[in-house]
Amino acid sequence: MADKTLPRIPSPGLVILLFGLVSFAGDIIYEGGRAIIPSYLKLLGLSAISVGAILGGAEAVGYAMRLVAGSLVDRTKFYWFFIFIGYGLLVSIPLLGIFPSIGVAVLLVIVERIAKGIRAPSRDAAFSTLTEGVGVGKAFGVHEFMDQLGAVTGPLVVALVLYKTDDAYDVAFLALFAPYILLVLVLGILYSITHQAFEERLSQESPSNNGKTSFEKRKFAYYSLAVFLNTTFLFPMGLILYVSTGIVDSWLVPLVALLIQLVDAFAALFAGFMYDRLGVHVLSVVFLLSIFPSLLVSNKSMTALIGVAIVFGVVYGAQESVYRARITQFAEARKRGTAYGIFNVIYGLSLLLAGTLFGYLLDHEVSFVTIFFLVIVFQLTAVFLLYWSETK
Repeated sequence: MADKTLPRIPSPGLVILLFGLVSFAGDIIYEGGRAIIPSYLKLLGLSAISVGAILGGAEAVGYAMRLVAGSLVDRTKFYWFFIFIGYGLLVSIPLLGIFPSIGVAVLLVIVERIAKGIRAPSRDAAFSTLTEGVGVGKAFGVHEFMDQLGAVTGPLVVALVLYKTDDAYDVAFLALFAPYILLVLVLGILYSITHQAFEERLSQESPSNNGKTSFEKRKFAYYSLAVFLNTTFLFPMGLILYVSTGIVDSWLVPLVALLIQLVDAFAALFAGFMYDRLGVHVLSVVFLLSIFPSLLVSNKSMTALIGVAIVFGVVYGAQESVYRARITQFAEARKRGTAYGIFNVIYGLSLLLAGTLFGYLLDHEVSFVTIFFLVIVFQLTAVFLLYWSETK
């Protein structure tokens, strides 16, 4: 009988570390840029509604691109091509420091979001395939931990540059060339040690591998609907920061965001390790925790704000790690680009709806009892669908 053993991935721990370093450098660039882009666009003369429309439109285009890129990569098998293009286009953020015009700035902001849409399905597909042997939950947890370290480092870097240069935005953007160079170097090393084993693993995989079809669409649909409801009825981070402006001084608001990012990093790591042990039960606990951030609607105190920020950080950390890791249960490597593309579009839509829904509820001062009832009902429904996806 032919040997069915999958190709050995060189140094799995090193592979996880290198993927993590790529995301670390990438998030320094992206989160560093995102921290100052709104202020920069305002400095260029754009109004608040223009800035909001540009950034929101860029996010929408980016999430739509994930579906297109996911389908394309599964058809063409050009996983690394999409990964290199997606990360390479991150240069658009440092380039903001070279072209100080509204038109070019808007174009570069949109290009960066398109870049993420291009790379995300391919990266997740490659990463999940290369790390299956060491525990996909743990792997995604470590990856998200390093990703969030970059998300914390980026804003700190640009803040320091602005402080030292008396608000020289061009210098702040140009400083992000340093992590971009690091990203390119690490990505090249990662490709050199993994691309052959990854391609061999794809070629050896059969639709009946592990007793499942290549894409279990029904289970995937129930799981995606569960995540959709969970995220739609989770009080979003943007509105947590919006409400916090009435609770703390304005200079403390970024520290609330920083607290969320720090909790996110460690929660992702912990959730990843626990997911490999407990599976779907970890997600059910996170779904139930998603009820509590809405408490901030009625209790606008410093204590409530800190508590909500911590709980939201835990949920967000799981969303960015084990929510994605679970896709491997429904799709083999050859279909994961499509699966991650669809999943990311659904997730992006739920983020849009969450912001719109809770923004409406806040603006119209809907009673807390009504809001809390809605959140509980839909989060419990999400938990039911989560377990339903295990059996269908």
